[in-house]
Amino acid sequence: MMTSKSPFNKNKKHLMLLGAFFLCIIISFNSGCGKKENDEPKVLKVAMAKVGSKTQIAWHNAASQFEKRFPNIEIEYLGMNQDHYETSGLTSMLLYDNPDIFFEWGGERVERRVKEGNAADLTDALAKNQWRESFSKASWEGLKVNDRYFMVPYSSQISSVFWYNKSMFNQLGLRPPKNWEQFNYVCESLKQAKITPIFLGNKDLWPAGNAMGHLVSRIVGERAFHNALMRKRKFNAPDFLEAFTYIHTFWEKGYINKNVNGLSSDEGFSGWIQGKGAMFLLGSWVVELILDEAPDEFEYDFFNLPAISEKKGDQTSIMGVNVGFIANAKTDNIKEAVSFLRFITSPEMGEIFISTGDLVPFSIKEAREAVPQSTTKLIQLLDETTTIVSPPDTGYDLTTADEFYRAVAKVIGDVSTPMEALTELDMKLGLSK
Repeated sequence: MMTSKSPFNKNKKHLMLLGAFFLCIIISFNSGCGKKENDEPKVLKVAMAKVGSKTQIAWHNAASQFEKRFPNIEIEYLGMNQDHYETSGLTSMLLYDNPDIFFEWGGERVERRVKEGNAADLTDALAKNQWRESFSKASWEGLKVNDRYFMVPYSSQISSVFWYNKSMFNQLGLRPPKNWEQFNYVCESLKQAKITPIFLGNKDLWPAGNAMGHLVSRIVGERAFHNALMRKRKFNAPDFLEAFTYIHTFWEKGYINKNVNGLSSDEGFSGWIQGKGAMFLLGSWVVELILDEAPDEFEYDFFNLPAISEKKGDQTSIMGVNVGFIANAKTDNIKEAVSFLRFITSPEMGEIFISTGDLVPFSIKEAREAVPQSTTKLIQLLDETTTIVSPPDTGYDLTTADEFYRAVAKVIGDVSTPMEALTELDMKLGLSK
């Protein structure tokens, strides 16, 4: 005799299993069935400025590989626009997002993070297994405070060089200038060919501020440049007046686009790769931008600021800064943070990051064929340079840097004369007395 299969027609064993199943569901709302609470992976938050798509792939690759090695750790990237990150964005993140690791520029900013209590002392960690020795000696400039290490180097950035369109130069038979006389010849030749010599976007102030700051340091000398930005001397003096007169010649001679202060840095870059000008002023990260946005047939190269004879500064200097990552002193995941920093500065990851245009200062397994030639040249420039001038916005007080950048913008945009700009700069910085 057949009986109907009702869901309620179960034996005792089935009922016990069913009860255990529902009990497991109830418990899982709180702690998980058969799993301890501490089995959940720790989330390691890494804050950084927004990067290009190729570099994003590299960082996601790093997270994926790290998570495979450490299944109990999950990487979460916190990114934002670089301009916002550099000004108030990172400070806001440290207050509200509490990242375990954060990207930072070397120099005064590191000292500030130490004073705020946001930078963990990594001296002992770096001493283990010769980790510190795996980096180049120059990469530690600006990363230490009182001979203690608070930051792990990731890249050495050259803050401003002259990038140029090789096709435009070749069509006119022009070569990269080595001195100021040759630079003027290049600019005049481009003008005669109806080509804007330099196309730049300076709405955010720092692109021209850094490039012209380097020019100023070459003319007045590194010590005078440093003392002025430290507010130990006046800007309105004969040496700075001469330097700012050089800046004004870019406008006066028509060497730069007239809407320079009305365009953003991104718009300036886009205009340059679209052929609106032959040269463009920005840092080593332009390689990443070109790989990400320029057409495959776009040919480019760079040269350092041409030498100006009989001036006080080192005419082979570069403007640059070391950048890297700081472990948040307030994190509960300091061991995990150190593990991740060790991983991203390993030879295998260095091989990947250098192929995206980063000038990594740590050992790499093997330079890939895909590494851009300009990246190799930038590394060579870093190796050959004995004098590195800090950008105002990373090596000095931000208020001072901002006012200096505004003065440069007014002169390069013909809003103020060099004398007017320097007088106003001293007044705003309290140096006019």
